[in-house]
Amino acid sequence: MNKRAKQDIYFNIENDFLWFLIALGLLLFIPSFIEHDLAKDVSIYSFLLASMATGIISAAVNKRHFRLGLAFGGICFLANLPIYPFLPYTAIFILRMGGLIVFFTYISIMVFIRISQHRISFNIILGAIVGYLLMGTIGGFWCRLIEYLYPGSFGMPDGMEAQVDTLTYFSFVTMSSLGYGDMTPATAQGRSVALFLTILGQMYMAISVAILISKYSVYNKK
Repeated sequence: MNKRAKQDIYFNIENDFLWFLIALGLLLFIPSFIEHDLAKDVSIYSFLLASMATGIISAAVNKRHFRLGLAFGGICFLANLPIYPFLPYTAIFILRMGGLIVFFTYISIMVFIRISQHRISFNIILGAIVGYLLMGTIGGFWCRLIEYLYPGSFGMPDGMEAQVDTLTYFSFVTMSSLGYGDMTPATAQGRSVALFLTILGQMYMAISVAILISKYSVYNKK
C-alpha cells in the first residue's frame, strides 16, 4: 500500500469491507429465520450494532471522519434506546428512523468515496457490494418512515405487515427492477419512493461498474 493510501485510511485493517459485508449480510438475512420474537429482536440489534461498528471503521478515511462517524453512530444508537417515555411515539419513531437514515447515508457516501479514490483490489470490489447493500437498507428505512407517516403507502400481501424487514425486501426488489408484484406502492408518496429507488439502483450499478472497469484498465496498463 502506498503512502497516500495509508494516509487516506485511518484504520489500516486488511479487507475491512469484508467484515462490513458480513455484518450487513447477517443483519439482512439471518433475522428472517428466527421465529421467537425476543431472539429475533436481540439478533437484529446485535447485527445492527455490528454493522454500525464496521461501517464506522470502513468510513474512517481519516481521523476527522472517524469522529464524525462516531458522532452519527452515537446519535443513532441513543435514538433507538427505549428511554424516552416522555416523548410521543410519533416523535420517537421519526427520531429512530431518521437517525438510521442519516447514519447509513453518511456511511454509504464515505464508502463510495473510498471506492472512487482507491486503486482496484479485492477489498474495493467488496466495498462496491457493500455500497449496494447499504442503498437497499436505507431504502427500507425510508419506506418504513413513509408508511408510518402515510399509512397504506405500500400494498402488502395477505398476512404480511409493512415492517422494516418486509419493506427492505421491497427496496431491493425495486432497486434491481425485478418487480415481483407481491408488494406495490399504493399512494403518491409510495410511488415517489419507489421511483427514487429504481433510479438510484440503476445509477449506482452503472457508476460503480464504470469506476471499477476504468480502474482495472488503468491498473493493467501500468
